[in-house]
Amino acid sequence: MTRRKTLAIACLTLAATYGAAAPGAQAQPVVAAPYRAKLSIETALPALPGHPTQMAWGPRARLYVISTNSGITSYRYNWITGKLTSPVQALPSANGLGLAFHGGDLYYSSMDGSLWKANDANGNGLFGETGLGELKVALVTGIPIGDHGVDNIQIAGNTLYVGIGTRTINGQSGPLSSGALDDFGNQGFFSGGPGNTWGDSSYNGTIAWIKDLGQVVNATNSANAFNTVPANISQALIQDDSGPVTKTDAGKLVVHSAGTRNPFGLALDAAGQLFFTVNYNRAKTNGDGTTVQAHPKDVVGPDLSMEVSDQLFRAVPGADYGFANVNWRGKSPFLSLNADGPNRAHSITFDNLANPGPYVLHNPAQPVGLGPNASADGASFFYAAGLPDDLAGNLFIVRFNDEVTESSPGSRTLRYADLVAVDVQTGATKRVASQFSSPLAVLSDGLGRLLVADFGLTSNPGGNGAIYTLKVKQTR
Repeated sequence: MTRRKTLAIACLTLAATYGAAAPGAQAQPVVAAPYRAKLSIETALPALPGHPTQMAWGPRARLYVISTNSGITSYRYNWITGKLTSPVQALPSANGLGLAFHGGDLYYSSMDGSLWKANDANGNGLFGETGLGELKVALVTGIPIGDHGVDNIQIAGNTLYVGIGTRTINGQSGPLSSGALDDFGNQGFFSGGPGNTWGDSSYNGTIAWIKDLGQVVNATNSANAFNTVPANISQALIQDDSGPVTKTDAGKLVVHSAGTRNPFGLALDAAGQLFFTVNYNRAKTNGDGTTVQAHPKDVVGPDLSMEVSDQLFRAVPGADYGFANVNWRGKSPFLSLNADGPNRAHSITFDNLANPGPYVLHNPAQPVGLGPNASADGASFFYAAGLPDDLAGNLFIVRFNDEVTESSPGSRTLRYADLVAVDVQTGATKRVASQFSSPLAVLSDGLGRLLVADFGLTSNPGGNGAIYTLKVKQTR
């Protein structure tokens, strides 16, 4: 498999597109040399039942972990030692990429393109139990997915945010627009087919939000903003249904901002501002910020120094983040025909789009931005006392991708399996820890630890994940 890693699970393609990690024993993460005096890494849980994609704190201060293949599991967290014990299968059927809590209500995104709500009315730790009066309802169904899906979730006050990736590789339509699917009965190009699609819907490549969860009725599709509900995937739905970008109902899942490819990791800062990471496709920069040359079939180009880097944005209502969507650019109030229009937002981190050169190969150990082909994924702010001064207030992001090598005549390689910190004011990026296997999710405990969940392609027996904690060392 390649970077933008396609991993079929239950015959679906994951949002962050995961590639095989290098063979070997379980990873032993290490803190980067500049921070070893103040930080250490410990194992909180050596083996998870599945492949984790997001973590959240829930009822009874337990840690909840959603996975692609083993539902949602909760754990007792020892706030003194940082260890995780006493697993409970909170919702075994909830395979997905995102979860968050609003009071005692659990919201999660599903691998099939749905957004769900569930509760635990009897307080036994199990959500959505049939026949016991507990809630389990798909508030939105039929969000078109393909090469990417419905990603991480964050809730601030009564507002829910979720990232929705493009169903295509490159924001285009027609042949070679998807590695995972074909709208005309064939196969995506990852499987040897033409990958011929209708392109992306008005939901795809967006940050979407439900402004007021209190206005959502607990009924199937009650928050669906498509004009056609239930939303059966069709060419008309993909290319013509403008509901998500034109409706403004506070109780519907509508578009907050658009023009992104795969907005995977969502994070809220102390002021409640939303930030998100973007997995950019494999593309060569033109150096002037206007357009890029996407590599056919998302292959690695011959010069990794000219590849567009992954991105980090602060989410701004109405913003256009600049990525292609041939169906909706110019038809959506969020996507101007000119990507550099007045609502254009720019990456906080260096993204190589407007760099006229000379070009330098990214060094993961000394990052300038998030790097090309990096698969920058989960993100969390970490405000622990005792952090090194240059990490204070930073956004911590995990990068995970198998080794990528330039196509001929190039031969240089890059590999990411690390944790970096970004100063969101300046974009300065520092590597904090490395030598993970496949880190995908991060979450602060609000005290002195940052939890890092490893997706676990090879790191544990059965290929399942693990959870580590980055700890601020006690000083005397």
